[in-house]
Amino acid sequence: RGCATVLSTIRALNAAGIETKGDIQFVGTVQEEGTGALKGMQYYVNHHPELDASISVDGPGFQEITYEATGIQTYEINFHGIGGHACGAFAKVANPIHAAGRAIAKTFAVTTMQAGSFEAVHAIVPVAQIRFNFRSNSQEELEKLRKKIFDAIDEACREETERWGMDTITYDVKHICDVNAGHQDAHAPIIEG
Repeated sequence: RGCATVLSTIRALNAAGIETKGDIQFVGTVQEEGTGALKGMQYYVNHHPELDASISVDGPGFQEITYEATGIQTYEINFHGIGGHACGAFAKVANPIHAAGRAIAKTFAVTTMQAGSFEAVHAIVPVAQIRFNFRSNSQEELEKLRKKIFDAIDEACREETERWGMDTITYDVKHICDVNAGHQDAHAPIIEG
């Protein structure tokens, strides 16, 4: 739909014989969603310093103009324990899956979780992984959310560790993407024009 809108705009400008003061670049980008984190657009803007402004076409309609940039943060967390056999180690070691589950229950926007395998259904896994994404139009709120989420992860690891008292659940963090939130004046010429 976005591509059709861009092509229609080009055709309309040409059909109307409109000549602009400067060049207009019409670009299709990739790596927008998920772990892409707007990398396609970032790459294009970073490699074209001649750009004065940018208008992105997105979504199903043309009824409104969005002049706020939604901030996005995506993380991967790996919970670590010593693992063991479900029979011999049960009630003796903390379980990374339980810590991950506790963290999920205390937060929101967890998109994936993985641990163990069907072949090792009898095992207490040494590693469990979650990925999550959170967004806000306010950078300040985004940072508040980040703190709440990581406080919940700390608490989940502590609770699972204290439940058994035999080993310690730890975690590591992979920061997958970070797009800053932002906004511009609702009366800026590019918006009102």
